[in-house]
Amino acid sequence: MRGLDGLRGLAALYVVLFHCWLYTFPGYPDSSAPAWLDVLMFGRLAVVFFLVLSGFSLAISPAGHGWRSEGIASFLRRRAWRILPPYWAALAMSLAISWFVVPASHYGPPTGASILVYGLVAQDMFTAPTPNGAFWSIGVETELYLLFPLLLFVRRRFSAAVLVACVTFPVIAHGLMAAGASPVEGANRLTPHLAPVFVAGMLGAGIVAASDRVQRLPWGWFAVLAALPVVALGVIQGSVWTVNHYFWIDLALAPAMTMLLCRGCHRQARHPRTAPDRATRPESRWFLLQSLSDPSADRHGRDPPGSPAFRLARPAHVLVHAHPGPAGLGAWRMAVLPDLRDALQAEQILENHDLRTAERLPVVRALLLHRPQVQLRCFRSGGS
Repeated sequence: MRGLDGLRGLAALYVVLFHCWLYTFPGYPDSSAPAWLDVLMFGRLAVVFFLVLSGFSLAISPAGHGWRSEGIASFLRRRAWRILPPYWAALAMSLAISWFVVPASHYGPPTGASILVYGLVAQDMFTAPTPNGAFWSIGVETELYLLFPLLLFVRRRFSAAVLVACVTFPVIAHGLMAAGASPVEGANRLTPHLAPVFVAGMLGAGIVAASDRVQRLPWGWFAVLAALPVVALGVIQGSVWTVNHYFWIDLALAPAMTMLLCRGCHRQARHPRTAPDRATRPESRWFLLQSLSDPSADRHGRDPPGSPAFRLARPAHVLVHAHPGPAGLGAWRMAVLPDLRDALQAEQILENHDLRTAERLPVVRALLLHRPQVQLRCFRSGGS
């Protein structure tokens, strides 16, 4: 989905500015900076936004397919290829700098245990001298990636409320039982309260995949209303109190961050990007049809084998490519995608909604006529 990388970039920029602030003005969390720069001292919240955004982006595709993924092995393999090579390169560079350029400032110089723990991305569970203090968040992300298939299963098998309860109630109980009801991160930085933050992003993906009536709700205003009490409390109590209560601040701000993402994605759907130079010629269109019918729906024998309606009688996905013709979109090609992984790959390519054009296609009208249970999911419009 367009825009997510831009949001990641802005959050990463804020983290960089936070570290610049941190090394420029001593005394954190008691600010010694000019008051107008104090807004830069809450870099932890950018990491929380990263996790909300991660849960949101990973769940967008499964949310549109009944909360099913392409498979655990495939998901973990893609995550590993995306995360581990750049992470290991950054780890090697950090080790070299810590040993030969600038001594590490976190618990002494790196050791062999540092290479083992950080090489296996286990720094959120095991303690070792770190070559780079920022690596703690990579450990959190890795744990959440490993949990993601299980979280999808709970959401698919039960409900969103059960998923929220499973990850949130234990975290709240842990927080209330801590000294002063304000847990602090240990030397190993284990952060169980960030799991509900990740799940909040997943729930946001469910909102984006919901009906248009749900998407039209004023999520932007909901986000403002959810964030205002937390921000006001932080301003009144001050920076020291806010930083010492990040455990609760993170949980309190996650819903506002999620609703802000929902608002941004709904604006994309209402105002899709179009190419300025294609107004004078018809475009080809791609559509993805998802069958919601019962597996036994074809037993009545009303549709001949091989017909589009017969093929969609069983749960499957059909990709339709409509070509420009003399009277508009007159020609079409169809391909059945029985494998969910193929459908997910197609969905990653086909993005923008154009339901009205889809419903005018003869093949789509025939499919909807024969099988009312067929759900039309329509994505990107563009040239062939």
